[in-house]
Amino acid sequence: MQVDREDPVIEVSYLADRFGLSQDAFVNLLRRGLVRSRVEIGIGEDEGTKRLTVRIGNRQWVAVMDAHDCILSEETRFTTSRR
Repeated sequence: MQVDREDPVIEVSYLADRFGLSQDAFVNLLRRGLVRSRVEIGIGEDEGTKRLTVRIGNRQWVAVMDAHDCILSEETRFTTSRR
């Protein structure tokens, strides 16, 4: 996958729910720069899809989206910390 310049838009309430947070708590983390995201564009057999990864600390939400930004699959997981 390659990095995309056109990021999909996801509702704050949807992402907050995926992380088990209130909207206010999520927005607070966002304003403090503690929410990281990355969008990748599918190539080859994944062409026409995007993978969106949103990370807060060691928690990560990953969604695969179609060309219309509809979520095809998603998962929330914990990651190991990087040193």
